[in-house]
Amino acid sequence: MRDATLGPSFTGAISDAMGSLDYALIVSALTLFAGVVACACQRPLTAAGTF
Repeated sequence: MRDATLGPSFTGAISDAMGSLDYALIVSALTLFAGVVACACQRPLTAAGTF
């Protein structure tokens, strides 16, 4: 399985397990939001050799 197919595969697995696409879309949105929060919490990059 390639990286590009993980999202659709997980969405399909959640849809099959829960019986509805609604739950999979909610999980997808929450995962995206968690990624946004993680990116917002990162420190800015510094130039090489400076601390």
